[in-house]
Amino acid sequence: MSIIEINGLTSGNGRGVFDVSLNMQAGEVFGLLGPSGSGKTALIRHLIGFVRPESGTCMISGRSSAESSAMIHGTLGYLPESPALYEEMTGWGFLKFMARYRRLRSMKRAEEVCELLGLNPKRSIRRMSLCARQKLALVCAVMHDPEILILDDPTANLDPISQNRFAQLIEDEKASGKTILIASRSFDVIERNCSRAAILNKGRIAAQDTVGAFKASGRKVYRVTMASTGAVAALQRENVEILSSDGCNVTIAVTHDLRSLVSILSSYPVNDLKSVSLSLEEIFLTQPGGENA
Repeated sequence: MSIIEINGLTSGNGRGVFDVSLNMQAGEVFGLLGPSGSGKTALIRHLIGFVRPESGTCMISGRSSAESSAMIHGTLGYLPESPALYEEMTGWGFLKFMARYRRLRSMKRAEEVCELLGLNPKRSIRRMSLCARQKLALVCAVMHDPEILILDDPTANLDPISQNRFAQLIEDEKASGKTILIASRSFDVIERNCSRAAILNKGRIAAQDTVGAFKASGRKVYRVTMASTGAVAALQRENVEILSSDGCNVTIAVTHDLRSLVSILSSYPVNDLKSVSLSLEEIFLTQPGGENA
């Protein structure tokens, strides 16, 4: 069952989003990956009803984001790219303020998430580090136990330990049946937390698939160990894409067709051939427009 559906979303002149379509299933953790200025925040602002599209539709749980934004907001936990926090309050005072706004009867979930993220909410927000402020904003997004989480750049300013705690939070929320959208510039965040992802570049979807499929498709890299440096020199004159060479070791990139490489290597004294895993970042660079992102 699709919880989030975006069809033909277009808005903006030069910058914005253009003919974007994607869907998210119930209980899914979906990643929206792209560099700064790629349109991630613009897409999210349309999705939650802050902006009306020029054309296309955004639907959450069968309701139009443009027509039913107030009703939709009651089901959402939203973390904006730049959270606004009242600096004159303590972190706990701010959480209690948000609890009253949402008519929560218990602060138990807020306490649990503070503990999970390693946040001391008793400090003045003004004196909090950027990392602590980001944690506080995350607590605000999840403390009311929403059905859907929309998180825009959620790991910004988080240190490595806090990123591990964030990953545990996402695991816990997914286990409880939440549907989660994570927008990020960080390839590691998407690769680590999401099952599917869309790559957004210059306001358009460059690619959309499972994270596993992204890693399994496209350009592959192999490390070849030759019997001699002379063989390496001869191989460099062949029609192969050599990324680097060091003594008898050569790193070669192959796009889709491994058979041509195998055919070429069959004429050479090869001692070893190993596949090299690509990160999601390296895969992104092979997508349309990725190198110019």
